[in-house]
Amino acid sequence: MRDPSSGMIAFLLPIVLLLIFGYGINLDTTRIRLGVLNEDGGAASQEFVQQLKGSPYLVVTESGHRAALDRLLQDGEIRGYTALEADFSRKTDDPSGTAPLQVITDGTEPNTANFVSAYVTSIWQQWQAAEARDQGRAASQPLDVQTRYWFNPAAESRHYLIPGSITVIMTVIGALLTSLVVAREWERGTWRHCYLLP
Repeated sequence: MRDPSSGMIAFLLPIVLLLIFGYGINLDTTRIRLGVLNEDGGAASQEFVQQLKGSPYLVVTESGHRAALDRLLQDGEIRGYTALEADFSRKTDDPSGTAPLQVITDGTEPNTANFVSAYVTSIWQQWQAAEARDQGRAASQPLDVQTRYWFNPAAESRHYLIPGSITVIMTVIGALLTSLVVAREWERGTWRHCYLLP
C-alpha cells in the first residue's frame, strides 16, 4: 500500500501484456504470397491460376520467367511458387495422362513451406474434382483426408497464445514484484536485519 507503482505493476502491467500478446502477436498464415509460373497459357492452366487467385489464403503473383520467381523467392518477396508446364492443358484433357504440378517453397521457414504446399495441394485437388465433374467422370483420389479441429477450428493463433500468456505473465509479474518490493524497502531504509545472538 505504501508503493502505488507496485500496484500498477501488479494490476495494470498484466492487462497491457495480455493485450499485446493477444492482439499484437499474430502467427496466422492467412495471406501467403505465392508465385505462379504458367508456361502453358491454355484454358485449363488459366482456370487453375484463377482458382489459386480466388483463395482467401493466397496472394498470387504471376510471372512468365522462372528466374524472376527464383529471385523473388530468394529476396523473401514470395514464400513459394508453383510451376505449370508448357503442355499442362493438353495433359489434363487426356483422361489417361498425368499433368504434374511443381511446388517450390522457401525452406528457411519449414512451417510456412508446409502451409504453402498444403494450400496448393488442397486447391489442386478441388480443381481436379471440379474438372472431372465438368467432364462427366468420377474424380478418383487415392486417399481422402478430412481434418476436424475440436479446439479453435478457425486456427486463430490468438486462441492459443492468450491462455499460455496468462501463465507466463503471472510468473514474470510475481518475480518482478518480489524484486521491486525488496529493492524499495532497502532504498527507504525500512529493511531490518535481525540477528540471533547465542
